[in-house]
Amino acid sequence: MGECVSSLKDWFAESTTEIQNAIGINPGGSRIAGPRRVPRYLFRGEKKEYETCRPTICRLNDDHDCDRDDTAEIIRVMEESVVWVENNFGLSPHDAEGLVQHLGLPTRYVDFSSDPEIAAAFALGDSPQPCRQAAICVLDVKKAIESGCGQIAEFKDHRWCERAKRQVAYGFAPLSFSDLRSPEAADQAGGWWFDVTIQSSDIVRFPEKLKGLLDARSDPVSGLLRLVTNLYVAENGKLRPAVAKWISNKIPMVPILGNRGNSEVVEYLPPNQLQRWSEEHEREMSRRYWSTEFPDTTLPADYFAQIGQMQGMFALPCTYHPER
Repeated sequence: MGECVSSLKDWFAESTTEIQNAIGINPGGSRIAGPRRVPRYLFRGEKKEYETCRPTICRLNDDHDCDRDDTAEIIRVMEESVVWVENNFGLSPHDAEGLVQHLGLPTRYVDFSSDPEIAAAFALGDSPQPCRQAAICVLDVKKAIESGCGQIAEFKDHRWCERAKRQVAYGFAPLSFSDLRSPEAADQAGGWWFDVTIQSSDIVRFPEKLKGLLDARSDPVSGLLRLVTNLYVAENGKLRPAVAKWISNKIPMVPILGNRGNSEVVEYLPPNQLQRWSEEHEREMSRRYWSTEFPDTTLPADYFAQIGQMQGMFALPCTYHPER
């Protein structure tokens, strides 16, 4: 796989292309409307056994743990999350949806990176076994945009999105097809797939890189969807049990640590600054707050108002349960 990565760097040299009608954020933090430049080529790594490459929202229908009503409720939570991120982080609708995808809820987007090394790390995954097959996809952004077959989102377009920045993360939402392994994807989006074999040298090279890319404890906004789901439940009532379980298993179960000085703006801080907590315990507590299975465990009626009153450094209510 390492040889393939080296070849991809040579064949698809770093270059950029322009996306029209996009909204980005300039280095000073203000929003800029109009065209912006993004990498010409994006890369995605996968295990070889996957027969299709579809957006997570398409794969949701294949989940046997959720029925039709469960799926509909998951989608409602996702849509509310996108609106919240768009309004509170100043992102475009596409980038807000992309960030929600990156944080674990299903959307129309498929994850990509502008760095083939990162794609290779995800293709390797967490298995130490060599001689396995994997695949790396290369997406021609210029061709995909010009053909009108999809949309690009930038997951890292906010100063607090640490893991997205590490992964140089982007997303592609196909519009005229659903499977990036289909002939239509190759024709319209310039999607090339390269089959690779995992070598012993790859197992030495990539696993530690993957751990850093996925580390939620050092990412200030990795727990953001716990907050948004809490807000959703506080306003709309508890979720169906399968939905609460599904979401708690998909999004990072980490505390949300905030800091508010003299302004109304909350600065997010990495959850690893807090001690004595476990992701499994946080997952169980979130399920209790969210699921109709646990009617006696409820979120405060004034949940959002409580957050608005907090000053200094604080863990957001119902996202931090230190174990003694």
